[in-house]
Amino acid sequence: MAKKYRPTADQRWLYYSIYPTRSSIRRSRLNGTGPQEVVDVNTEQVTGLSIEYNPDRLFWLERKSGDVKSSNLNGSNIIKIVSTNETHANIGIHVHNSDIYCANGKRILRVIFSSPTKANVIYSDTEMIYGIMFYQEKG
Repeated sequence: MAKKYRPTADQRWLYYSIYPTRSSIRRSRLNGTGPQEVVDVNTEQVTGLSIEYNPDRLFWLERKSGDVKSSNLNGSNIIKIVSTNETHANIGIHVHNSDIYCANGKRILRVIFSSPTKANVIYSDTEMIYGIMFYQEKG
């Protein structure tokens, strides 16, 4: 049986956001070394982070503005994907195979890459939705 490749702690990153002291997205190695600022988001509150591995992109939600943004994993090439048109509601995000799912207040949005890119409501609830994760059952 072939041995599965598993990167060491110094080859893996933990991404996190901080607010309000110096609002930014940061990362550090899993062994606690090499902390660095990846994206300065000014005074914005980043409430959700996700990574798409093909291509390697970091995605995040900005709570105050309602924007969904993305950058390379090192913070370069920042782009605005779409505005959810709802301020102070973005909380959770999960990206899977270029599909972006967002918890936006009492709604779940799916961001469709088209011309123009837009966010569609795929579920509404009477309660606040704080987190979201995509899972595909096997079989």
